[in-house]
Amino acid sequence: SFMKSMTNYRPFIRPGEEEDVTDIAEEALSSPLRWITDTKQVREELRITPSIYMQYKVLPWLTLKSSFGADYRWQERTKYKGPTVYRSPASGVSAQTEIYSWNWDNLVTMSKSFGKHNLTGTLGFTMSRWHDSAHTLASSHLLQYGTGFAGIASGDTIEYTFTESDKSQMSTFVRLLYSYGERYVLTATYRLDGSSVFAQRNRFAGFPSAAFAWRINKEPWFHVRAISNLKFRVGYGEVGNCSVSPYQVMSQYGAGYLGNHFNESGYKPALSFANFANEALKWESTRQVNLGLDLSLFRGRVTLTADAYYKDTHDLLQRRN
Repeated sequence: SFMKSMTNYRPFIRPGEEEDVTDIAEEALSSPLRWITDTKQVREELRITPSIYMQYKVLPWLTLKSSFGADYRWQERTKYKGPTVYRSPASGVSAQTEIYSWNWDNLVTMSKSFGKHNLTGTLGFTMSRWHDSAHTLASSHLLQYGTGFAGIASGDTIEYTFTESDKSQMSTFVRLLYSYGERYVLTATYRLDGSSVFAQRNRFAGFPSAAFAWRINKEPWFHVRAISNLKFRVGYGEVGNCSVSPYQVMSQYGAGYLGNHFNESGYKPALSFANFANEALKWESTRQVNLGLDLSLFRGRVTLTADAYYKDTHDLLQRRN
């Protein structure tokens, strides 16, 4: 590497003296000057992150909101090494990556009060997609190396690889929050999530949750001046996880070579299993029950929070080798 050449190579070369290409350990080594004059690396990147939203108040207590955001990223990296570096054949690599994602959120929110009763509700629908692709061209033993990157296609050994991945997700949910006189708060939520990484029969799963809070210090019979806040909480909820790579429900193959003594190269192309299909994959689900107590003394000068919970995960998503 360039840094290794700087630290291991002798600091100067006399005029007319031939450059050494090995160090004391007999490892390939070129002077920093060769790295500067006969190598080149270029990286170009373009990124666009647009976003837009619209909000409309249908009634004083009803609001509609829609927002859309995207992220586009394009990157190209090229690398060239000439024949004077390590005094080895010239080589080059060109890699291009494209990644884009978008997310669309839609919310309907209502808030209504009836005396001491307060009711808030939210209905939501979201969609998202993520896509990436990569092209890589690697070439060695370049016959045309004076033109740098332009000579990549002149190598006697050229390797091209292409990868692509795509996944999408869709969710809908409803949430209701009811409170009475700043003493009792009840929350209930249900969401239905779908992901393209699973097979059709396991693509969607539902996750409910509910919580209740009681502010004891707001009760008319509570008269402890030292306690400025005393709240009891209890809740139950389920959340899902779909963090697996796309196409795990399908068999995947990889290219390779097998030994063959009947041709000049000694090899022949072959296919091998890279991943066995698993159509039984489904959403990972985590269920949790929790109890909590919040205590505040002397107008907030002393606070205490205590929580106890039980968590249980089903259908854990984990890759096995």
